[in-house]
Amino acid sequence: MHAKIILIGEHAVVYHKKAIVCPVFDANVQVQLAPHDQYYIESEFYKGLLKDAPTSFESIKNLIDTLATTFNVNPIKINIHNHIPVAAGMGASAAIAGAIVQAFFQYHLETLSEQTLIEWIQRSETIAHGNPSGIDMYGVLSNHALIFQRNIDVTPLTFQMDGYLLITFSNEHGSTKEAVTRVSKYFADNEHVLDDMEESILKAIQAIQHKHIDALGHEFNTYHHYLKQIGVSTPRLDAMVHDALSFGAVGAKLSGGGLGGCMIALFKNQSQMHQLKEHYKKQGYQQQFIIDLKRI
Repeated sequence: MHAKIILIGEHAVVYHKKAIVCPVFDANVQVQLAPHDQYYIESEFYKGLLKDAPTSFESIKNLIDTLATTFNVNPIKINIHNHIPVAAGMGASAAIAGAIVQAFFQYHLETLSEQTLIEWIQRSETIAHGNPSGIDMYGVLSNHALIFQRNIDVTPLTFQMDGYLLITFSNEHGSTKEAVTRVSKYFADNEHVLDDMEESILKAIQAIQHKHIDALGHEFNTYHHYLKQIGVSTPRLDAMVHDALSFGAVGAKLSGGGLGGCMIALFKNQSQMHQLKEHYKKQGYQQQFIIDLKRI
């Protein structure tokens, strides 16, 4: 199960506005099950008995408990091999949940339909995030870019654009619940900003459809300004955006709920992108991923 990244539409998507989400194939998670004397988890976040898992593991623990009951499973060891930054806006919780569900169905040689997988992931995501929009779930399940609109529509979006997207984890873990609460309070008194954000999203979609990378970059910059305005950026993310633009990016912004997470930078020039990638590495940002926009 792979990760996802939101190109534009963060927070506005909660209010039924459109958002663009892309798969990130180089960031992924695999899960294997094996017989064991007790229910046991082995992962980068926790290693030990399922019943002793920490509160931060609640959604995964609940998912495994429910699956074990559904399948009437004897004790097993669950190995989670995760290569997706956690609490970074890349859909790690949805991808991990999906990989666990797939592993249980494969372990019991049961056929798993896409709709059943969606229902299982959504159940886990509701525990993890409270009231998820569903964009993470669809993002990790899709093999192409999507225009997502909560409870309204999910449609494919083809880029085939000469450009590259560099995704860099800031090493700051975000909190979607905290960010959504903060934004809700802001929009209560500043509803016009939501309208401005929607206008930027629609212009970004149009730029992609017309293969105008400079116009898309402009909307990245505009939308990051709005994300700062509503209070979900951080000084570190702002500095990373500034660096990206100084290295020749045509646009850069935070991606995801904010208060941490990832910065994405849009480039026409592959060499400039790799120069920025090395610059970030020297600053300690080791988790980076590249999307070739000609291939999505």
